[in-house]
Formats: sequence, structure tokens, C-alpha cells
Amino acid sequence: MVTTASLDRFEKLDVLRGAAAFGVFYFHYLGGIFSMKSLQWNGMFLDPASATSPWFFVFYPVTLGWIGVPLFLTLSGFCIHLSYLKARTQFSLGSFYWRRFFRIYPPYAFAVLCVAIFIGPEPGSAENLAQLFSHLFLVHNLLPGNFLYGLSTSFWSLALEGQFYVVYPLMLLMRQRWGMERTLAASVALSAVCHLAGLWLQDWNAPLNMSLWTFPGLLWFNWVLGALLAERVVLGRPLFKGFSTGWMVALLVAIVASSLWKVSATFSFSLAALFCSVLFEKYILSSSHLNWLERAFLPVGLCSYSLYLSHEFLILKLLPTLSLVGLKRGYGWNMVVAMPVIFLIVLGLSWLLYRYIELPSIAFGKQLWKQQLARTQASSA
Repeated sequence: MVTTASLDRFEKLDVLRGAAAFGVFYFHYLGGIFSMKSLQWNGMFLDPASATSPWFFVFYPVTLGWIGVPLFLTLSGFCIHLSYLKARTQFSLGSFYWRRFFRIYPPYAFAVLCVAIFIGPEPGSAENLAQLFSHLFLVHNLLPGNFLYGLSTSFWSLALEGQFYVVYPLMLLMRQRWGMERTLAASVALSAVCHLAGLWLQDWNAPLNMSLWTFPGLLWFNWVLGALLAERVVLGRPLFKGFSTGWMVALLVAIVASSLWKVSATFSFSLAALFCSVLFEKYILSSSHLNWLERAFLPVGLCSYSLYLSHEFLILKLLPTLSLVGLKRGYGWNMVVAMPVIFLIVLGLSWLLYRYIELPSIAFGKQLWKQQLARTQASSA
């Protein structure tokens, strides 16, 4: 049984963050090497002939690196709600939003500005400004057209994360009235409604409209499931106690199989969210000590947010250097030979972003909040 005292510092959370960040990095690195992250649609099915190189099939498992995103959402729901459960003071809406803002937004805004200036549409153009402001206001995932992936294919999930923070008080109200299990059931029902609407609105003669399939109402259950896991872990009552390894393998196979047909591919993220939640709970509750591989992920997990923000931009900037040492893009060995070098460079630069922007932002937010509390107490004295 895991107690609240043992939850003070979970190294395993950083291991999971590191694994999720590395998976997403490798997925986008694959896209940079082969100029594609997945096979293209031919009618209603994925077309093997669309592969840009036979090497793409050798590294096809890397296309599952996107599963790091639902794992991040599970982690977020877990950690945010765990903080609420452990708090010894009454929940403060102002304090919650203040802390979330300074934890998430300044590094995000810095990354958005860098991408908009260096690899986005022409700086100062109408398109550039539209992309910039939609991203800065965290609404680009709600807009039609090319806003979802307009600056980076990673930024959509950060807008989603911000929107989940906004509705967290609503989740707490639902929890108070219905309990967490019924709150999760309500979020699953909302997801089902959004999914049915997506199936109706999707043009099946065109590629999948990802604005439909990344809609917050569709994916909120992933975050709520993470919050429910926090409650179950604190209570020592596992949610997926009867979920065997065989079921997990079957679920992973279902994720891969679902991605092959356009209709079933719309369920892939939901299946991945369930898989990640089961994996998360079993790993967190396991009594095993960290091995050398898990410990290797700890520094990655520590700066995983900065890595997630910057990795795609840095990959685009670093890949052209392969030609300087005689390596050609599209050559499969680059997935093994050059990847560790580029990853270590990206990790080092991400650590600088973590050290000099992310951490100071958190500290500055705490300092301002203390000053605000002091002024409030002084005025009421």
C-alpha cells in the first residue's frame, strides 16, 4: 500500500516523464529523417507504398512515440490532483491559476516566440501574427484551418493542457457532488458525444481532420483518469488491479491495429490513454527499485517540459548538419547512429531552457505570490 508520506517524491514520475519525452522526440526525429511520421492514407486505409524509404518499416515501432502525449496527460491529471489531495490548506482558485501560469506559460511563450521568428511564416505577415497570437492565447487547437499545427506539431497539447487547468475547478465541483468515479464516467460520456459528432463532421474522402480528433471535450477523460488514479493511489485501492500483462499487450496491439483504418484510427488516442493509465498505475505501485535504464531517464524527466517545448524546433535546425559529416537524410542508420548525438544536444539545450527560464519563472511566481499575500494581510490588519 502506498501512503501519502511515500508520495512526497516519486522518482518514478520523472522516469515516466523522461520516457514520454524521449518517445515524442524519437517520433519527431523519425519524421525529420524520413520526411514523414506515419504512412499516408489511400482511401480508408494506410498505404504502405507511401513510405519514403524501406528503412521506414524497420523503424515503424517508433511511430508509436506519439503515445508519450496521452502519458503526459495522465501524468498531469495525476500530479495536479495529487497536489490538491495533499494540500493542508483550503483550495484557492487564485493560487492554483497563479502557480500554473508561472509554471507553464513563460517557457511556453518563449518557445512560441522562437518558433514564430525562426521557422514560422514570414515574421510580421498576417499569417505569422495570426499564428503567434492564437498560440499565445492557447486557442490554436480550437480554430479551423492550419492553426492546430501551424507553428509546431507539439504545441496543440499545451493548449489542451491549459484548457484542462481552466476546467479543473469544475472537475472538483463534480467530484464533490458525484465522486471521482462518476466524474470520470461523465467525462467518458462527453468524449463519446464528441466522438459521435466527429464521425458525423469528418470528411472521409480527406485526411483526418485533427482539429476534430484533438478537441478538448473528446480528450478530457484522459486527464480526469489521471486525477482518479491519484485518489486511488493515495487510498491504496488500485483502479486496474485485475489488468494483467496479457491485457496490456492486447491493448497495445489494438492501438497499432486501430491506426490502419481511418475510422478506427479516431479511437487510437483513447485506446492509448487507457493503455498509458494502466501502465502508469502498475509502474507507480510496483515495489521494484530503479534499474540503470530507468535512472538514465531521470535527468530527461527533470527537464521534460523544456525538452517537449524545444525538441521539434531543434531537430529541424540540427538535421541539416548531418550532411556535413557525410550522413544522408532518409538513411536508416541515422535513426541509430546520429540520433543519440542529436538527442544529447537537444537535451543539453533543453536543460539550459529549464535552468534559466523554467526554474526562474517558477521562483518569480512564488515570490510575487508571497508579496501579494503580504500586502493583503497588511491591508486587512
